[in-house]
Parts: sequence; C-alpha cells; structure tokens
Amino acid sequence: GFTAMSEKMDPEEVHEIMNECFTGLVEVIYRYEGYIDKFIGDCIMALFGAPLAHEDDVARALLASLDMEAWLAEYSDKLERRVGVGLGMHSGVNYGTVVAGALGSDLRMDYTVIGDTVNVASRLESAAQRGETFVSETVHAVGRRQFEVREVEPLTLKGKERPVPAFALVAVRDDPDPVRGVDEFERVLVGRDAEAAVLHDAGIEALAGRGRVVSIVGEPGVGKSRLVSEFMRHLPDDAARCLRASCLSYTTRVPYYLFRELFRAWTGAG
Repeated sequence: GFTAMSEKMDPEEVHEIMNECFTGLVEVIYRYEGYIDKFIGDCIMALFGAPLAHEDDVARALLASLDMEAWLAEYSDKLERRVGVGLGMHSGVNYGTVVAGALGSDLRMDYTVIGDTVNVASRLESAAQRGETFVSETVHAVGRRQFEVREVEPLTLKGKERPVPAFALVAVRDDPDPVRGVDEFERVLVGRDAEAAVLHDAGIEALAGRGRVVSIVGEPGVGKSRLVSEFMRHLPDDAARCLRASCLSYTTRVPYYLFRELFRAWTGAG
C-alpha cells in the first residue's frame, strides 16, 4: 500500500506515517533481539543470529514476523479510519550461512550480511502476497515443531536454476516449547535413578499435602527436561492437576511471562 499512499498524500504525511509504521515494527524486532540491517524504501531487512547469536534465532525471526503482522493490522485499521488508506506487509525468511561484517569504503562502512541465503530471503519476500510470510525449506526444517505452515508450490526464483521449496507461515503451535529428542525411536531414561527417586518422593510428599519445591540444575543437554517429563508421565492420572509453563529465552522482555503462562494453563484460556 506504500505506492498508492504516496500517490494520494503529501510527502510530509507519507513521511510521518512511515515513521510511525517503522517505529512499531522495529520495536517488535528488537523485542526478539533482532538487528536492523537497513531500511530500503518501505522495506526492513532484519537479522537474527548476527551480530548477536541465540540458540533459537529461527524461532525469534518467525515470532517477530507474526507479531509484526498483528501490529500492522491494528495500525492499518486506525490509519484507514484516519486518512482512508490501509497498509499491509509481506515477508520472506531464510536460514543459512552468510558472510557478516563491515562492507563499504573508507568514506562509508556498514555492518551487513551477504550471500545466497540473503538473496533467497529477498526472493521469498517478493513472491509472498500481502499478509503472507514465505519461509524456506531450511527454516521449515528447524521450526516445524514450533510453527504451523502450509506448503506452497515450489517457487521459480530469479537467479536460481531449480524451483525452490517454500512454505507459508500460519501460526505458532499450541505448545511453544519445541519437542526434544528423536520422534522415531522409543527413548528409555538411563542413569537417572537417584534423581528420579528424589522427584518421586517429593511428589508423594506434595500429594499428601506437604508442599515441596525441587530445583533441577545442570548444564544444557544433560536431560533436565527429560527428567521432568518422566516424572510427569508416571504420575497417576487422577493424582493431581499439573500445570506446566516454560521460561523461553525470547521472553526475557515480557514481564511476568512465566506467571501468565501458569495462569493460562490453570484457567484454560487461549
């Protein structure tokens, strides 16, 4: 809607609206600790994973895209009532290897990323229609347990010899915490008998009305989540009501996130 708006309105009004729009969208990107590479007209190029890397940068990028869509839809409704023009957005998300660093000359240097991964992201964005976010096969492979997508026809992208598989981002799955482990195999808990016994005894105490708090601490990947899952799995169905919530790394800036999730689990609210 940027071109149509530019034709109908004074440049000063367009400038004011675009600043309002970018302010809201950039705030969403920063919420998930993304990095603004550049503004290109009415486009934003954002990076997740450079210069600051997280273990869940794909999830952060997709969550940011969904939240940006939601924010812009609300802003567009207000704008349409105000000036009679609405705005929408379309996005492309890709995941892969890039070269990151300063690019330019002695007179002007900018931090940016270059590579085929960037080119494909740009092509995906161009192919998406208003209200759509197209993601690549690599993004789908990493985020498939956490996000719902629908497959679209492989895209014939400029500069690519073969059609590129693509998916349209739909929504976050009901459980925002991705499943760990390998689905195709039965997993047996080994070497955690002592820890499992401590949890079991604490559970018996809690069911008897004597409250208990247990902290499970360890390095990433040692099996903390698996230990809790085993404990929950072996509780009798009618023993107690269990509420579960996760502190996710990309919610560090969301006040009371854990308590909100526990409250939602308790009330059954969506």
